Amino acid sequence: MLLEIFSLFILSLDLLTKPQNLQKSPQTDAGGVDAPLSQELLSCLHTLSPNETELARLLRDSTDGKGQATTTTATTTLPPTESDAEVEAAARLLLSRSPPSLSAVLVKRGGKGSMLVERIEGEGGGGQASAASASSSSSSSSVRVFAQPAARVASVVDTTGAGDCFTAAYCVAWLRELGGGRGKEKNSEEEKDAEEEKREKVQQRLRFATAAAALCVTRAGALPSMPSQVEVERFLEGGGGFS
Repeated sequence: MLLEIFSLFILSLDLLTKPQNLQKSPQTDAGGVDAPLSQELLSCLHTLSPNETELARLLRDSTDGKGQATTTTATTTLPPTESDAEVEAAARLLLSRSPPSLSAVLVKRGGKGSMLVERIEGEGGGGQASAASASSSSSSSSVRVFAQPAARVASVVDTTGAGDCFTAAYCVAWLRELGGGRGKEKNSEEEKDAEEEKREKVQQRLRFATAAAALCVTRAGALPSMPSQVEVERFLEGGGGFS
């Protein structure tokens, strides 16, 4: 869904209900609009999914969370977002400048895979950035960081739509998890188990989305290249192009 269309839709939806009351929290990519995202829109989102270039632009054009621009209109230099450490640092900073309701930044990195930087529930943003190693997850006092390598394919035919495919597949994997409710309160041991389960679910979403994008680039075109859920599951069952 194009961001400019999604923006109008989600802001209209917010008139009816707040994101914290939605079972299915909004998620969108950051393509289609070369302009700063408003705090109003960000407050309606759970996950924002830019690529590396979009992440740099969003950070350059972001505000301090109070509507005050952090850069001047004369600033044209984009912050670096190439290495693992640079992407993590940029995502952390973008979260710190965004409303608390924006819970995660999911960065699409092409052949380098993806990285998810997610707020830990009940804690604010910030903290020092550290390099995230491939296919691993780490956490600080305020965020969890998940790094997912790209899947290997025999040949790349067309990368058109791969980013959109990744974002949509991540959302599909997430929606398949939803249901139930909060359930009873957990003791400390159960909380530890729940944290491990949450980490595993996030990693599974990333692997599913990565596998879908890998299949996408092996075909020509945009819509014709989108794989089915069955195709993605079969690809994963066969190893999914992962080591």
